[in-house]
Amino acid sequence: MNPGKGRRRLQALMLGLCWSVIQAQAEAEQGLSAKIALKRYVFTSSPADGVDDDGLPGTAQLGLDYQYLQSWDSLRLRLVVNPRYLASAKRDPRPDFYWDELFVLLEQDSRELKVGRIKEHWGVMETRQLVDVINTYDNLDGLQPEEKLSQKALKLGSSLGPGHLSLYLLDGFEPVQFYREPARFAAYQVQASAEYIHGADRDALDVAARYFVSLSELDIGLSYFKGTNRAPAFRAEGDSLVAQYTEVTQWGLDAIWVREQWLYKLEALDQRVSDSAYNSRKLSVGLEYAITRAWRDADLSLIGEYHRDQDQRLAPVSIFDRKFLLGARLELNDAHLSSLFLGYTAQASDLGNNMLSASLDLGLSDALRAGVSAVLVNSSSSDAVWDALASDSHLALELSYSF
Repeated sequence: MNPGKGRRRLQALMLGLCWSVIQAQAEAEQGLSAKIALKRYVFTSSPADGVDDDGLPGTAQLGLDYQYLQSWDSLRLRLVVNPRYLASAKRDPRPDFYWDELFVLLEQDSRELKVGRIKEHWGVMETRQLVDVINTYDNLDGLQPEEKLSQKALKLGSSLGPGHLSLYLLDGFEPVQFYREPARFAAYQVQASAEYIHGADRDALDVAARYFVSLSELDIGLSYFKGTNRAPAFRAEGDSLVAQYTEVTQWGLDAIWVREQWLYKLEALDQRVSDSAYNSRKLSVGLEYAITRAWRDADLSLIGEYHRDQDQRLAPVSIFDRKFLLGARLELNDAHLSSLFLGYTAQASDLGNNMLSASLDLGLSDALRAGVSAVLVNSSSSDAVWDALASDSHLALELSYSF
């Protein structure tokens, strides 16, 4: 398939579906909301050598959420339009305006068609999701990024046997971004131009699939992806690094087994490249124990996870290899769904390399929310990656208002 022609066909289909929505004459439901969010970081230690501490990464964001709903008997249509405007430091490489999501969704019985800029979530673990490959992260907002970048895609879904099959055609991807100069959360200078090797192409059409089965106590997802790896490897060039993307073929497995108050979790990934020196195998296992009404109306979950990676010589560096997490989450079950999380992450081979994290998501009213998170990284100087992370211990404050 010619990637250029395929991409133009996908874009034409997106425009055609959007135009069909606009031309619909039947009665429909629609809604419009907006959200303003302010975020600021306070660092507790001096930056790593060579890092300019001028202009810390505080952000202000305005987002709109428009939804259009239409039904014809068993056929349902949804149009979602979520533009975002971001104001941040001058050296922030992110655009001021971007689409958080922009898609059309058609559903009938157990079948669906979604096309546009979408966000999908796969995976079950707390610390990382190995199989979550549709979207990327901008890698600029801390040690535990949460906001996905939208992916131009066509998705087809349908029931198949006891489960549900989803097929994806992905139009390029958003590569990982880095600050132009060494900065907080990115202590190493990475050149602006990335390398695409072993069949990788930023603008190629990639494919993915996932088959999901939900039984009485067991949920299983089996996923497949072939295309440009979403996580880059790096090679040194002088005093800087060059990001390298390869074409990969990968299989993923995620599963949850619920047994009374216990929840057992598993994720596994096998990733192959034409040059086997880039191959990776990764495994994550975890468990949770739920205590209902542990304190007044609040529910408590105790969490444990362990991660083991077997990466070949040139594979992307993972900060999760032989790491474990011990954590607790408290769902307050108040009127505004507030929650608290505490976590301890450490390197199994050297407990001196560890990270303490805490986050509070507090609903002050139906419209106003406040978030406070803290990350404290300790290093025993036995690992270069942990040494770099230790300089970025911080406190993050976030305030948002929806209207």
